[in-house]
Amino acid sequence: MRESGLSMKNSTLFSIASSLTLVSIVACTEVGPEGGSGAETGTDTDTETSTGDGDGDGDGDGDGDGDGDGDPGDGDGDGDGDPDPDGMVTNGEFWIDATEVSVFEYAGFLPQANLDDLPEVCAWKDSFTPQYWDSQLFDSDAPVTGVDWCDAYAYCASEGKRLCGLTDGQPATLADANDAMNNEWFRACNGGDASQTYPYGAMYDANACNGEDAGIDEVVDVGTLPGCEGDIPGLRDMSGNVWEWTSACDDADVPDSEQECRRRGGSFNSSANIVRCAVGSVRARDYRLNNTGIRCCRDFMP
Repeated sequence: MRESGLSMKNSTLFSIASSLTLVSIVACTEVGPEGGSGAETGTDTDTETSTGDGDGDGDGDGDGDGDGDGDPGDGDGDGDGDPDPDGMVTNGEFWIDATEVSVFEYAGFLPQANLDDLPEVCAWKDSFTPQYWDSQLFDSDAPVTGVDWCDAYAYCASEGKRLCGLTDGQPATLADANDAMNNEWFRACNGGDASQTYPYGAMYDANACNGEDAGIDEVVDVGTLPGCEGDIPGLRDMSGNVWEWTSACDDADVPDSEQECRRRGGSFNSSANIVRCAVGSVRARDYRLNNTGIRCCRDFMP
C-alpha cells in the first residue's frame, strides 16, 4: 500500500482530519482493541462458508453462513436522477460504485454525518469515525476500512445511494444469497452467469485481484488492479481487497447492534475459495474490521 505523500489530495484530507480529532477519540473508545462485539482489531479468523455450496475454508477472514446476499452499489452522490453518476458503472439495470469507497471519500462525509439520519436499527451509534482512523489517513486512495454496517448505510445515503440489495431497488435478505439474477452485488460480479466463478472469469488467477495468494497481505489503493475487473466494464475489486457490506441483515431477537448483516467479496487475506462471487459472510451490525469496507448501489435512471 503506497503512501500518497504531499499530494494536494492528502493535504485536504489531513485538513479535514484535523477538525475531527475529538470525533476520532470518541471512535477509539467505541471500538477499542478489547471487548465488545464491535471491537475487533485484527483480521477475521472465523471459517468462511460459500453461499452457494457451503464449502468453507479457514482463510482467516470470514464468518461463514451459507447464504450470502451480495448486491452492488450504484449511486455516486450526484443526486437522484443523474443519468451518469461519477464513479459508478452500470449494466443498464442498476448503478454500482466502480471501486470501493476510498479514505478520501469517507473523510469528506464525516463533517456532514448526522446520527439523526440513521434508521432505528442504528440508534445505538454514537460516532461515524472508523476504527484506527488516524492510521488510515496516510493513504487517501486506499479503501476505507474499520466501518460497521451503519457507517456504510449512512455514507451511501449521504451520496444519494444505498447499500446494494435487489435489482428492483429493495433491500436484500439473507435468503437472497444465491439469486445471481436479482441480487445486485452477485449480478454485478458475474453477470448472472453461474459458470463465471470470479469477476474476471471461470478460472482462478492468483494475481488478478488482491487475495491471500497475491502475497500483498494488506489493502491496495482502490481500482489499481486492472485484471480485477467485474462483469461490468470498469467495475474493479469485487474479489479481494476488502469485504463490502450489503443491505441484507437478519431480524434475530437480539439487540439491533448484534443482528447479523451480509458482506461480500472477500479481502486481502482471503483464499481462492473465499474470493468467489458466490461467497458471502455475515457479521454483527456493529462490527468494525480492518478488512471490511463499503461499496454503494443506486437505482438505474435512464
